[in-house]
Amino acid sequence: MNKIAIYIKRLMAILMLILSAPAFINAQLRVFTIGDSTVQDYNDGYAPRKGWGQMLPFFFDKSKAVCYNKAVGGTSSLSFYRDHW
Repeated sequence: MNKIAIYIKRLMAILMLILSAPAFINAQLRVFTIGDSTVQDYNDGYAPRKGWGQMLPFFFDKSKAVCYNKAVGGTSSLSFYRDHW
């Protein structure tokens, strides 16, 4: 490829980033957590037990971020990947 073609491709990539920026400025952040029982959500029957993934939403502004806790207790890295990914 000649230098002009490379320059045009880079310029087009920069232009696309600039034009798509407004779509990301107001986008809501999504935070996903995965893991075992140390991360999972616990219902009121398990109080005061809580996983750290259950506490994570308190560190974010709810209008700007949503947390999804997909952790499953009793899983290993392999079984989570194999059965829940």
